[in-house]
Amino acid sequence: MEGVPRGSPASLALTPVEFPGPMALPKVKLSKSKKGRRRSHLALALVQLQPCPNCKRPHRPHTVCPNCGHYGAGSGREVIKVKE
Repeated sequence: MEGVPRGSPASLALTPVEFPGPMALPKVKLSKSKKGRRRSHLALALVQLQPCPNCKRPHRPHTVCPNCGHYGAGSGREVIKVKE
């Protein structure tokens, strides 16, 4: 390899190339409708909000209200002490 500049076609032809094997490629092109049907479950859903039974501020269901610290509609027990 002496005397042959690096990067020239002659040096590339003489260097051994490690080839791991054929890459996986699709046999048939995926149509737009099949691609859309596969992605139909990837849509983002809106965040559901409901009013807190204690302070009437909106919060996500089945979570502690970040405003007043209460959880649940029936007992409405205080779970977190909130700074006022």
